[in-house]
Amino acid sequence: RLDAGLVAGQRIVSDYDPMIAKLIVHAPDRAGALRRMHNALDASAVPGIVTNIDFLKSLVTRDDVAAGDIDTGLIDRMSEEDLAHNPGELSWQFAAGAISQAASGGASKERLRGATSAWDVHDGWRLSQHPSFTVELSCGGETRNITFTYPPLHVDSQGVWHMRWDGVDHQALIYTTGASLWVITQAEGIHLFTRVSAETSLDPGAAGAEVLSPMPGTVLEVAVTEGDVVEQGQTLVILEAMKMEHVLSAPTTGVAHVHTSPGSQVGLDEVLVTVTEENAEAEER
Repeated sequence: RLDAGLVAGQRIVSDYDPMIAKLIVHAPDRAGALRRMHNALDASAVPGIVTNIDFLKSLVTRDDVAAGDIDTGLIDRMSEEDLAHNPGELSWQFAAGAISQAASGGASKERLRGATSAWDVHDGWRLSQHPSFTVELSCGGETRNITFTYPPLHVDSQGVWHMRWDGVDHQALIYTTGASLWVITQAEGIHLFTRVSAETSLDPGAAGAEVLSPMPGTVLEVAVTEGDVVEQGQTLVILEAMKMEHVLSAPTTGVAHVHTSPGSQVGLDEVLVTVTEENAEAEER
């Protein structure tokens, strides 16, 4: 049973730790209930906000939880590896593939039928080679350059992404918001990816590299002012969210354009700073 207290259009604030739903299972014994709970969590995804679904999945598979050996120090005793939920290669590939489709205009059958020439289809095709696309992505504190070598990849009429990777057919749900993507797979759960450099923008017409809020929170400090020349990796904003401070850095060298101020309440994927490369040298002079 799923008890939820949300309605469409309701705003989830960051003033406290909000419980958005409660998942309840039952079975003849504890082991059966834990299996049902894991299966129910495995089938759950809430894109758009950060939840503890994957942590709970890890929790119900622990031996001490199965044995009922639980106390208030359980989470403190868990290692960083226990608490970490990092994406596997499959999720990285789906994220890169989705961005490559956006950058190329997609490769839907409808678009292909509308093309009057092979040169009108910008899907990376090249003679005698597999087309590829390289994108810089960030997820879970890790930043990687992912080269997506186009395997069969398409979106069906239900909005499900299909990809044949490593000899196996995989499916994913992908939701885009601003410069970020929520990638949901059965094997690896849900992960939020953010493009790092301007070249990987989901909007081919976008200018500059945007620094986005990774989650709803409060701006504690803005370390730059409008028009400052910043270096790649330089601290731009410090955000407080989920009782932690998050340092947001410049994704590239350029001129900072500030869109927020200390004390501001910001939402997920809200643009805080834009860094443009144009006129950076002139500003330095």
